[in-house]
Amino acid sequence: MSLSDFLYKSLLFFVRRNREFFLLLSDFELNLPPKQKKAKSSIDDKGMSVVETTNMKLNLTDKEIDLFQKKLENFPYHRICFGRKKIVLYSANIQRILQSNNWTKFNIAMLQNIFEEHDSKKPYLLGFWVGRRLGY
Repeated sequence: MSLSDFLYKSLLFFVRRNREFFLLLSDFELNLPPKQKKAKSSIDDKGMSVVETTNMKLNLTDKEIDLFQKKLENFPYHRICFGRKKIVLYSANIQRILQSNNWTKFNIAMLQNIFEEHDSKKPYLLGFWVGRRLGY
C-alpha cells in the first residue's frame, strides 16, 4: 500500500459520518418536487419575501417526513470529525421546519430553499474539491 492510498483511506475513515449525513439529506431531497414544479420565491414591492406554491406538487407522505425526522434525530453527530458545529446547526434548522404539526406546501418550499441555498457550500462536504474526490 502506497502512502497516497494510506492517506486516502485514512481520510475516508474520518469523513465517513460527513458522507452518511450527505447521503441522508440527498435521499430525502430526491423525494422533493422537481425544479419545474417547485415553489417560486420572489420579493414584492415592500421588500417582503413571497413564496408562490400554486404550481407546486406535494408528493411526500407524513410517514416519509416522520422517518426522515427520526433519522436526523438519531444521527450520531458526536462522531462527526469535521464541521460538527455547522452540521448540527444545519440539521437543527431542517428539524425546526419538520417539527411543525401542520405540514403544508410552504414547509416543503422552505426545505427546498434550505437545500438550494447551501447547495454550493454544504457544511458537510469539507470543501468542493475534497468532496468531489471522496465521491460526494
